[in-house]
Amino acid sequence: MADLGRIRQVSGRLGQVEREFSDATEFTGGNGAFLGSADLAAALESCVGGWSQRRTALISQLANVARLSALAASSYEETDAQLAAVLDKAMGNGTGAQG
Repeated sequence: MADLGRIRQVSGRLGQVEREFSDATEFTGGNGAFLGSADLAAALESCVGGWSQRRTALISQLANVARLSALAASSYEETDAQLAAVLDKAMGNGTGAQG
């Protein structure tokens, strides 16, 4: 038995996390003077550049999983409705029943 409410809740929460990551500010660079070392600034920019790429990939993955979990909930619901209709018909309660 699938808990459709939970699946939809997961989808919504993943969407929120995705938006938070999307809205997060980017590193602007140019901190050599502030850090007191061009080498330290270069290392920091390299690290942040790598994070930016990972962040972009993470945002994409979060959006995809949120979309898939919403689709899963809808698919479960549609399948359940189809099964209920078939069972109802098989039990003679649906349209076209002999009676």
